Amino acid sequence: SVEAITSPGAKYDAQGTGGIINIILKENRMQGVNGNVSLSVGSRLENGSVNLNLRHNNFGVNVFFSGNAQLKSKTPNFQDRLSTDTSAKTTTHLIQNGYSDFLRNSYQSGLGFDWNITKTDNLTASLSYHEFSNHNQGLTNQEELTYNFLDSMLSDINTKRNFENQTHVYSIDWDLNYTKKFKKEGQELGIMYTASYGKPNSAYTQTQKYLEQFLPYKGLTSNNPGLDRETEISINYTQPVNDNFIVETGAKTIMQNINSNANVFNLDDATRQYFTDPSQSYQLSYTSRVYAGYLSTTFSLSDFLKIKAGLRYEYTEVKIDYPNTTIPSYDNFVPSLIIAHDFKGKKQSIKLAYSHRIERPEYRQLNPFKNISDPYNITTGNLLLKPEIGHNVELGYSNNFGNGGNIYIALFERINTQDLKQITTFYPTYQIGDSIYNNVSLTDRK
Repeated sequence: SVEAITSPGAKYDAQGTGGIINIILKENRMQGVNGNVSLSVGSRLENGSVNLNLRHNNFGVNVFFSGNAQLKSKTPNFQDRLSTDTSAKTTTHLIQNGYSDFLRNSYQSGLGFDWNITKTDNLTASLSYHEFSNHNQGLTNQEELTYNFLDSMLSDINTKRNFENQTHVYSIDWDLNYTKKFKKEGQELGIMYTASYGKPNSAYTQTQKYLEQFLPYKGLTSNNPGLDRETEISINYTQPVNDNFIVETGAKTIMQNINSNANVFNLDDATRQYFTDPSQSYQLSYTSRVYAGYLSTTFSLSDFLKIKAGLRYEYTEVKIDYPNTTIPSYDNFVPSLIIAHDFKGKKQSIKLAYSHRIERPEYRQLNPFKNISDPYNITTGNLLLKPEIGHNVELGYSNNFGNGGNIYIALFERINTQDLKQITTFYPTYQIGDSIYNNVSLTDRK
């Protein structure tokens, strides 16, 4: 079953300013061999999967394979931008009109086991392999008209940009989980270890030429191999004190390491050769550490109110090897509170909830290097980004009709501070290294 938790408690990670989805798996005790095959085809999307399960007494093994593909589809793109240079007293009208052909495919395969060592001890593990790739190519016709403030045309430049982007990612994921149930009903200990190792690779090529010319006057090509490693370790413990009082506590650490190596080559118009552009090529190492602990209680005040209150503490440490740059570490106390009342018969209930959330800037948002695959629309990250803080308040009413139907009505208020947002700024001229770009929109993070 799928459970939408709009106000997550202290047990769950504070990352993300919205709610979370909790997927609850049904334990399969079927003995022997069973499995399923699924296949769907269409003019745009195709999917297939095979799943096989083998169980004997208290030990089970499962093997799976799934894949999907998005067939090539043509997507039009259009941009009409008017910008003013007050110092030069000119207005530039840029029209970009083109299309891109996009296709995508991926597959994943893996195996796992489930072992009930005793009636109270359970051990599960899995190992999986994932591969994903996409390819996007197309062209954009560009017309750049420049006027003075008297509306007299100064220039009319028509160019065509051909581009090709491709991404290929593969990763290996593994996990090990141990659950211990004690004699007391509801008393439980859980230890979880998950890790992943991935190697993403992206590349792009773009050339730009005047319509009346055969050879391009500007070109870029880039190859960007990377390495992504992540490890999570957590421990959770639940202790029922009595029928009306439950204590939950635990700790977790998340460790991520990313290495990126971008090689960018610029076209020399005179020699028609590509040479390394040191102003855009880079090697970057990024590490992130999150250490967390929480304490949560669930109790009742007579038969009128049910209360779940918790406090989570998270300490975040980020390092990036960019010259003369230090990202300060920060910590967050994350409180949560749910007050609920069940009406007579317990088919209707009302709740008031508050949760504190964090949206940490990710690697792509922090990466300061500039993407100029479209020289008119350049994007970059910002090393000075701070985490976005969310305060979520929810008032909800639910009614279970008893025949499988239910209704839930909620009123939300979400207040975010230090919002992570994109800011686009226009520059008549913009310099990157030795190259100067004209009529540029730079999209940055703030």
